[in-house]
Amino acid sequence: MLHDPSIPAADREKEVEKELAEPLTPRERVFLTVFLTIDPLMYAGRVHCPALILHGGSDITVPVRSAENIANAIRRNGNSDVTVRIMAGISHSLRPDPVGTNSGWVYLPAFAISPQLLDVITNWAATHLLSSIRKEMQH
Repeated sequence: MLHDPSIPAADREKEVEKELAEPLTPRERVFLTVFLTIDPLMYAGRVHCPALILHGGSDITVPVRSAENIANAIRRNGNSDVTVRIMAGISHSLRPDPVGTNSGWVYLPAFAISPQLLDVITNWAATHLLSSIRKEMQH
């Protein structure tokens, strides 16, 4: 929304706040009803292992608040080891994309991965693996 040319610049913050306040947008409800017919939050509540949730900051397909909704569903069932990272300049396809519009995807470099995204994944995995190794050594 912050880069959407169809929303006047003065109204963008208000639109973001409105989007974050709604539980599910009409588009999400239709998507869940027609395409998935499942509640992803129900499945998120079953996650009991460490979880890393990555979300593209320029993702216009799935609202950013969805990442935190999923994290909260995981935490509600007692799993406190949940990390959420909103990656600026990353699209729905987790590729570098400052704007995120589907029409611009054809202009993105194929198979480009953000070094920032790889750093987040690598550091998270290394930290959790090291933590697991230390716990095993204590037993």
